[in-house]
Amino acid sequence: MFRFIGVLLCLIALSGCAEQHAAVAPNAPVQGVADPSSLLAYEHTVMIELSAAALSARMAEVRRACTEALHGRCSLLEYSESGGDQASGRLRMRLVPEAVEPIVAGAADGAHEARRSTRAEDLAVAVADNARQRERLGLHQQRLDALTARTDLSVAEHLQLARELSALESELMAAERQAAQQALRLETNLLTLEFRGSGPKGSRWSALGEAISDSMDNFVDGLIEAVELVAFGLPYLLLGFPIALLWWALWRLATRGLRRGRD
Repeated sequence: MFRFIGVLLCLIALSGCAEQHAAVAPNAPVQGVADPSSLLAYEHTVMIELSAAALSARMAEVRRACTEALHGRCSLLEYSESGGDQASGRLRMRLVPEAVEPIVAGAADGAHEARRSTRAEDLAVAVADNARQRERLGLHQQRLDALTARTDLSVAEHLQLARELSALESELMAAERQAAQQALRLETNLLTLEFRGSGPKGSRWSALGEAISDSMDNFVDGLIEAVELVAFGLPYLLLGFPIALLWWALWRLATRGLRRGRD
């Protein structure tokens, strides 16, 4: 009986370890998430390493997949690319959750995913505050509309009401734009793809050449600093040497009598 319980506990522990390992598996797909009822806005960041020669073409493919909505609605927010020895690139896009995994898979096809992360921002408080603000502004607008319908108001009062209504409509439009932006963040995901190019590894002789070149650069830098230090201290030396001679002469003059007495 005890042996059976021990075996059962071991199986449970092993299954728990397997589940934990699957949760952090490095090659797990990046799943898009959207649940407006939970009021969570999701953001994904993926770092991809590939050859520098293929970086530009790969970024162009991902950009085309987004702008042409090949996997669903997608809006390109940022596109930047730099070449040279340290080639790199960055793509930011807002897209529907079901398009996240195909976009990432296409970007990382034949490449190496160096890093990825997913974070969620809780918008519950912001959404609730915006709803209360729009409700308050709507009630205030109704009261002002009722006042403008009165016929016993003066011209100055009507003008004052018109100004208040105009300011109120501006606040209401800003609150509605904020609500629309919050809804967009809840219904879509923000995806950031960071590309880093990697060139072919050099030989040991090239590494030795680079080390010698770096050593010469360090030597020149040190020599420059030494010259600057000498140039900085030279005025003090030129000024201090005559002062030291004058001090020595005055000291000799002041102690001449003592030296004669000793003699």
